[in-house]
Amino acid sequence: MSELSQQTQRLIQRYQLWHQSIQPKEGVATIHVDEVASRVAAFYEKIREVVDWKEEHLMRRAAIIRKLKQRFLELELRNFSVETAKIAESLVSELIRGGHLPNDRIEETKILEVQKIIRKYIFILKNIPEAKKKQRLQFYSWILEVAACEVEESFYPFIEERSLINYMFELIKERIKLNEGVIKIGGVSEEEKNIQIYIAVQQALFKLDQPMISYNLLKYRFPQWNSATPEWLLEVTKNIYTIWRKIKNDLSHPLGKKFYAVCEKYDTTYLLLGDILSEENPEEVAKKITNPEILEGLIKGAYNKRL
Repeated sequence: MSELSQQTQRLIQRYQLWHQSIQPKEGVATIHVDEVASRVAAFYEKIREVVDWKEEHLMRRAAIIRKLKQRFLELELRNFSVETAKIAESLVSELIRGGHLPNDRIEETKILEVQKIIRKYIFILKNIPEAKKKQRLQFYSWILEVAACEVEESFYPFIEERSLINYMFELIKERIKLNEGVIKIGGVSEEEKNIQIYIAVQQALFKLDQPMISYNLLKYRFPQWNSATPEWLLEVTKNIYTIWRKIKNDLSHPLGKKFYAVCEKYDTTYLLLGDILSEENPEEVAKKITNPEILEGLIKGAYNKRL
């Protein structure tokens, strides 16, 4: 039997965390919304049965973006003087009422999380440097899309997907060497290479779109993004246009397609491993996959289910 690498052990631990997170919690207060449009909710339940993960997540995020734009427009007209607690509560309630979130299953503490997120992006918009109208409007649209990603993540942390992305990223970045194999080019820094691999992995595994990748890049470059202090956030906001342009350049990098081609070539292996860990107890899987014969059977089973 072969030993599991440290990266694989960490992946299994993350999936164990995911399994624990989806277990029902007793005695936890949840949000109930009266007069939920039952037909709408039923419609979305049926939709979720036939659409894949990406489509469901895009539908939910599109609804969040629409509602954030409405709220932030009202805030601008009132010079950002509205109480964020009311905005967060109404946003969550409307998402439940519209069938985008389940009724009686979202914990009440999520309102405080959303409130904190909204407050952060209001802070950014209140303190961004002066800019031309066109640039400001483009940035405004981008930052609201990023905010919507963070709001959605507060409800659905995507532990499975993020764990698999990080796992593949850790392994692929060790194997891709510039000026060797399919990627032969000079003048690219190690950081630039890693950023392009990180983007390519997200696209190859889950076909993530630019707003979600932008949000992930912010967290990659600024690990404290989700727990920012006002002092730190103010310093970041002073350079937010530069950060925004850097992310835009990362997403349109001339080598992006080459990195994607490499990652797309190997994504099946990682997806099948993710399927195995999702469907079985990760702790039991950890014992099984050290046996080559058992591992082969698990992979064949996961592959056949995808056919």
